[in-house]
Amino acid sequence: MDVNLVEIVVRSLARQSEEAPWSIQLLCTLSHNKEIAERISRTPSVILFLVTFIDNPTCTDNVNTILENLPKYDENAVIMAELNIMEPLIARLQEGEVESCWGV
Repeated sequence: MDVNLVEIVVRSLARQSEEAPWSIQLLCTLSHNKEIAERISRTPSVILFLVTFIDNPTCTDNVNTILENLPKYDENAVIMAELNIMEPLIARLQEGEVESCWGV
């Protein structure tokens, strides 16, 4: 899959138009593939864009699924915590990986 396609779909979320639920549904389907989930998670602002739709009744389940499928990177966990989604940060802290803890 072309990286540009993932970026285009993510950018469509910024417009918050009628096509956003379709984009979220597509990202949800794609996020089940580990390689594509990694590409999604590395796309700038994806977490922020997704969280803006978490309270949208037509998008909530898909957004939660995407967030669960994304690789658990420290940076993503911090961004989610800043947006009041604490579970990924708590999980990262409980894992206690040496690479974790943001260089401490």
